[in-house]
Amino acid sequence: MPRHATSAARLLESLAACALLVACGGQTAATGGPDAETAAGDLVCQSGGCSDAGADGSDAGADGRDPGADGNDAVVDECPSDPEKVVPGLCGCGVPDTDTDGDGAPDCNDGCPADAMKVAPGDCGCGAPDTDTDGDGAPDCNDGCPTDAMKVAPGDCGCGAPDTDADGDGAPDCNDGCPADAMKVAPG
Repeated sequence: MPRHATSAARLLESLAACALLVACGGQTAATGGPDAETAAGDLVCQSGGCSDAGADGSDAGADGRDPGADGNDAVVDECPSDPEKVVPGLCGCGVPDTDTDGDGAPDCNDGCPADAMKVAPGDCGCGAPDTDTDGDGAPDCNDGCPTDAMKVAPGDCGCGAPDTDADGDGAPDCNDGCPADAMKVAPG
């Protein structure tokens, strides 16, 4: 078997393991091209496999780091224009997957990146809980009577007191001196 056929067979086995198709000087070892090294930091075809060799032949990217951080062959860079990533991650290329508040949602998908209790502003906004203490359907931040389930605003009688007008005279009972007399609001 010719030398380049043997090299091609070995490279194809290595490429299958690496899951890469490595171009070398416009040719691949699989097409009978010679082993070749491109510019420093580019992928390199070698009869024994593939690597992301730096100028010194080390398994390092253009920035001198091993992109796999494991000393093994190179990974495919899915974000070639982003020096911080080789895969898009949750936020995509060019956007860091940082989770500032540690809530498990990266900032790019977190509507409240500085509030670990929320990933969306909700009714009360970031930094304020959407708690509804009295269970009346209005969160405390929007409820003028957060401990009175019958009211969301104090009204004429205040929180904790109904604004009922039993005699229908237009004056709530809390301000009506004669709550059972529609003709009077004060005795006398």
